[in-house]
Amino acid sequence: MRACIIAALVFCYMAVAGCERTGETRQAPRGQQPAAQPVIQATDDADTIMAKAAEAYGGKDKLNRWDVGRVTFEPKFEAVPFPDGAKVVVEDTFQLPGNFKRVMRANEGGREMTTTWVANHGKGWEKLEGRPAREMVFPLSELTQHPFGGYSNFFEPVKGTRLEVVGEQSVEGKPVVVVRVVSDRGGEAEFSFEKTTAFLVKSKRRAPNPLTGKEALMEAYMSDFKEVQGTSTPTKIKAVSDGKAALEVTLTKIEFLRQLDASEFAKP
Repeated sequence: MRACIIAALVFCYMAVAGCERTGETRQAPRGQQPAAQPVIQATDDADTIMAKAAEAYGGKDKLNRWDVGRVTFEPKFEAVPFPDGAKVVVEDTFQLPGNFKRVMRANEGGREMTTTWVANHGKGWEKLEGRPAREMVFPLSELTQHPFGGYSNFFEPVKGTRLEVVGEQSVEGKPVVVVRVVSDRGGEAEFSFEKTTAFLVKSKRRAPNPLTGKEALMEAYMSDFKEVQGTSTPTKIKAVSDGKAALEVTLTKIEFLRQLDASEFAKP
């Protein structure tokens, strides 16, 4: 039962939406770290900020690499407290749209339990350790990119929308420039880009809480950026609902691929 709850929480919150680039530096007094120069400014227009942000990630094409690959992550939840020493590791293998496999290993008290979910073009299965697979609906296969891709690919939500620079703010002690995205269909969202890297470190929008169904202020915080196959990627993502921490994931392995063998998504 705990495995099913964990899987549902990961899906719900993740479906709602290396080396860091520091820019040029100036000479600093001996013994002090050089101060990073801003890559973006609040005086830049919104299109310039978005273009510089895309460049910081390695280009727009690098932001669209979450359709085929593998990612391993460790989730932590406020809603489901784990016993001391318990650990959950999730490995996703995906070729989207169409194929998605999630393997979750939960280790509690020295005992490891494995649960596998597979979606293959409309067909889906769940397999609990020691039991035969059963058919189920697993909607992640309908996505065009892995849910984690949405925390970097800020271009996709802004197509056909209006952009405006809100100004300069601070996110977890770092100066950011905030760009508001206004859509006639999707309402408003705000993206906060760190000034010295142009990385997206926070997103904010009002949307239904995926667990309660009630509208809430949904925020996501991205940090610990590392370079993966030529693109900078956040390896820590924190989801917050109405100011309350809901889910935090740490990405431990990311692999972008061109194609996967069909056997990866066979009935488990």
